[in-house]
Amino acid sequence: MKNRIIVIDIGNTNLVIGIYDNDRLISSWRIHTDKNRTEDEYFVVVSSLLFSIKEEIENIAIVVISSVVPQLNKIMQRMVDKHFDCNIEIVNANTELGLKFLTPDHGFIGADLIVSAYASLKKYGTNTIVCDLGTATTVQLTGADGTFYGASIIPGVISSSTSLFEKAALIADIKLTKPTSILGTNTKDALLSGIINGHAFILDGFIRRIKSEYNLKDYKIIATGGIADLICSCSEEVEVVDQSLILDGLYLIGKKTLK
Repeated sequence: MKNRIIVIDIGNTNLVIGIYDNDRLISSWRIHTDKNRTEDEYFVVVSSLLFSIKEEIENIAIVVISSVVPQLNKIMQRMVDKHFDCNIEIVNANTELGLKFLTPDHGFIGADLIVSAYASLKKYGTNTIVCDLGTATTVQLTGADGTFYGASIIPGVISSSTSLFEKAALIADIKLTKPTSILGTNTKDALLSGIINGHAFILDGFIRRIKSEYNLKDYKIIATGGIADLICSCSEEVEVVDQSLILDGLYLIGKKTLK
């Protein structure tokens, strides 16, 4: 029976694949984003993952994709057209989701921001500030009425620290963990505090400024992304870490498309 929905969230660094059945995320996988893979190679990856949990391709009703890597869109389209007998939805700013935009030139808004806005609206039903901590960190505001107010894009934790790590051999092997104190008593702990607390302070600053500049009430402050748990353990503003926010949003879009 065709009742499964595959969701694929394509980021600059990682690609996350999930499979849903009746509102339940059955399984998800994170692999490295490779712009050089062909549609056949990606199919081998996806089919192998499905085989590992005894899921059959014939049961897939739709594949829903969010991508910030435009050159992979056509590859994914060809993969589904060639190897799947199902629908495909590649989300963009023109996908009909009931969101409202403050500018007519909204076609340049990234698919990741669109999915985050839709997911936060459907899952939480109130004004939301979503912080997505990936290769870049995004902070965005969506109103309870579906208005997408905009976003800020900040260099991510890893990307903003890479050059420092490369130039300081002494701390090349530092592992990102929650700082035990705001001040470190050695170089390693001082860097750890600066990286983790510093990014948390940036998030808190953006969140507070958004709250003060926009005349909205009853915000839900949500974080998602690979390093969200670590950063948000040092945040005073983030209320919930929702690691399935994007996948859930893609699933909800898939359900809407199939109706």
